[in-house]
Amino acid sequence: MSTPSLTSLADALAVIRAQTKPLAVIKLPLSAALHSVLAEPVTTPDDIPAFARSAMDGYAVHENPDTNQLTYSIQGEVHTAESWETALDSGTCVRIATGAAVPDGTSRIIPKELAKESADRKQVTFESLPDSTFIRLQGEDAHAGETLLAAGDCIKAGDLSLLATLGITSPAVIAPPVIAHLATGDEIVAPEKAVKPGQIRDSNSILVRSFLQSHHLELRHQSRSPDHQSGISRWIDEQSAQSDVLLISGGASVGPRDYPPQVLEDAGFRCEFSRLNLRPGKPVFFGKRDDTYAFVLPGNPGSHLTVLRLLVLPLLQILCGRANELTKVSATIHTRPAYTPNQRHTFLPGRLRHARNGYEVFLNRWSSSGDVVSLARANCLVEIPAGSGLADSTTCIPLYESAISEN
Repeated sequence: MSTPSLTSLADALAVIRAQTKPLAVIKLPLSAALHSVLAEPVTTPDDIPAFARSAMDGYAVHENPDTNQLTYSIQGEVHTAESWETALDSGTCVRIATGAAVPDGTSRIIPKELAKESADRKQVTFESLPDSTFIRLQGEDAHAGETLLAAGDCIKAGDLSLLATLGITSPAVIAPPVIAHLATGDEIVAPEKAVKPGQIRDSNSILVRSFLQSHHLELRHQSRSPDHQSGISRWIDEQSAQSDVLLISGGASVGPRDYPPQVLEDAGFRCEFSRLNLRPGKPVFFGKRDDTYAFVLPGNPGSHLTVLRLLVLPLLQILCGRANELTKVSATIHTRPAYTPNQRHTFLPGRLRHARNGYEVFLNRWSSSGDVVSLARANCLVEIPAGSGLADSTTCIPLYESAISEN
């Protein structure tokens, strides 16, 4: 049974969803809109294509339906950004470029590869008439007034191309959250520094930054601080004035120098939950002040990544208007290492991959929540319910979008 004083993962997610709403609607240039969420539907004002266009370099011909004519007189040529002002007469043609407007009276485009022109270039004879007309008809992709993208769609590269085609250069989207991150600890030093006895290199800063980037989210600010109450307080005051979300690494527990939760409460952040029935990731602080959210994450990298995926990412997805349900994949456990059931809801690092009849997962060797070697080899979290042992199959939560597409 779960310890009553510990908040379940389901309850913690329910608290986050109840406390969080999408940010304001803004307009972004196309160059900055990739992965943003549309705040309103996109409707085309015109047919796409707006006019009939040639799909080939070749000849626009007006066929005589009563003959199998293969030789045509050439009336001229039409290039892109040009138009042919008069309708073609039966038995005539014009040279035409791919994408050029098709003259009225055209029944077919015949590819250049099937043509041979006379020496004076006034006539052309075709080897045969192809089955295809090679004409892109006006409105064959979409008709004027048709809704092409819905509010709530996450903008992809192809969507940006469509928006550019429509002349929508500043789409209305949900604003991306402004995120600030602070790594705390007397013992941490920059990765490029030599370590002294008792020191460790800061691995959480790059973990947080890269995890967010893998989910198309960006940090606006990142820094480090020793376990000094005044320095942490000053950082919270500065960053909360300009950020939507504060992430603080380390100091989430109840040690004598675990200052961040108390400093946040002193700054007016109301604690929504602070201890989870989660392994790893039990000591967590989640608080809110007005429209600013704050997480204090446990310092060990394994706990860090678990809480980032299970709790922080859903909050950020809500803020920017994305779907936020935890993606779960059923998988067969490929190997069954020794495992002792734990009373906390457990998530172990694993490697998910496609199998013949679905997915299989390899459980990484895992010594503790500080095991960065196991972390580096993981692309998913393997879920084990509280008090349960390892079954033949399990539920996995992909850490990254690529996890369920990798082989």
